[in-house]
Amino acid sequence: MKVSIIIPMKNEEDCIESCLMAVLKNSYTREQYEIICIDNGSVDNTVELAKKYTTNVFQVPDKTISCLRNYGAQKAQGEYLAFVDADCVVDGDWLKAASIYFDSQDVVAFGSTPEIPYDSSWVQKAWYINKGKRREVQLVEWLESMNLFVKKDVFWSLDGFNENLETCEDVDLCYRIGAKYKIVSDKRIKSIHSGEAKTLLEFFKKERWRGKSNITGLKEHGLRLKELPSIVLPLYYLSIPIISFIALFLFNFGIAALSFVILLIMPPFLISTCLSYKVSKYDYILKSTVVYFVYFIARAVAILH
Repeated sequence: MKVSIIIPMKNEEDCIESCLMAVLKNSYTREQYEIICIDNGSVDNTVELAKKYTTNVFQVPDKTISCLRNYGAQKAQGEYLAFVDADCVVDGDWLKAASIYFDSQDVVAFGSTPEIPYDSSWVQKAWYINKGKRREVQLVEWLESMNLFVKKDVFWSLDGFNENLETCEDVDLCYRIGAKYKIVSDKRIKSIHSGEAKTLLEFFKKERWRGKSNITGLKEHGLRLKELPSIVLPLYYLSIPIISFIALFLFNFGIAALSFVILLIMPPFLISTCLSYKVSKYDYILKSTVVYFVYFIARAVAILH
């Protein structure tokens, strides 16, 4: 058994069949991989639907997603663990593309940022500009666990996912992997994720949730340079009311109001402009500015809670 594909799920009856059918349609030899589904207490038909495609369906209710993935890894017979989310649809050559790294000695983790559906909302498209990798193949610090391959013996040598984290567990794991080995993003290991936030409100709620685990993760693995914006800018936004109050005290209302607007908009606008320039998506500067603004506000709220 070469690969164990581990899929956590909860109330995924609308997408689990698409996910599993896509895996089974892969061009890779069927005898070389297994599918393991771990359910987190679904109250719909998710479990029954999953059992149509694999006999390896386990029920582990009321646990973190890290616990579910670790449980699946404990059941795995494969040399490599492939972590996939239930709302993802992998490409027909997904396993074949990943197999070029199976004999590597130093690359022990690989995958790619899942793409978004063609009919995605403007919020999803704007955020994907931030998430998507520019080069087809490149070394990275971390990959999302919705499309991530890890060599099993390395995974367990590092104690797997941190079960104390509700989210951001993939960042934490990859930092530990990256301290000794290489992590590669390869767009040919293709997957499409339909579960990205479609509206600003949904995006705000997800990033507020992720922000809570981001703080816990910092305590676990320490601060990394690339994480500075997600920590410093939320703190900056928390300080804006104080700065605006001082401006109101020192100057007139017009200057204070103008300062407030500039302080709010400038960071997301500058970041969006830089990113749009790098990927030549200039028509998304304003949309990305709005999405980044919501992102930093959500992360600021997470700090307060």
